[in-house]
Amino acid sequence: MSWKAFKDCSSEPATTTTSTITTGATVTTTTSMINTSATDTTTTATTGATITTMSTTTPADTKWYPDQSGSNKCKNDGKSPSWVYIRYESQSLCCSSHFNWGYNNCMGTKPPSSYEWYVSWDIGGGKCVQDCEKSDEGGACGGFVPGNWITLHQTPETCCRVHMSYVSPSECKY
Repeated sequence: MSWKAFKDCSSEPATTTTSTITTGATVTTTTSMINTSATDTTTTATTGATITTMSTTTPADTKWYPDQSGSNKCKNDGKSPSWVYIRYESQSLCCSSHFNWGYNNCMGTKPPSSYEWYVSWDIGGGKCVQDCEKSDEGGACGGFVPGNWITLHQTPETCCRVHMSYVSPSECKY
């Protein structure tokens, strides 16, 4: 037995296939869009002088799936790769399941400022800064906490004592 490899066509433009089936007085036309999940079906039945037409549209797959391109976000564009089997009803559930460490980025939202203190190793070899937008509250804001793995503290003194006890408090606080 041999296997034939198929290429992933999810990023190629959609193509349309139309088929018509005639059975007695009923004509069924099915149009399928490849690379989307949409299918339109029109059934026309002729009985004597009466013509009845019914149309149904199956919507494209709008479930959320984790984007594996490095964006660390979830998408619902109907272009989920064929190998992605887990899909979610909501963006929030997808983000919390796959990108919990960067939930706000995944959701495309800004977290509220907590104004608690954490160590930012990007500033002068390490400083205790506040969790808030850098333009807020004068010079103590070091930006939002980059992820939920960062320990937050109520005071700068606690932050300095726990994480940077090897430097003086004046050198530790931003």
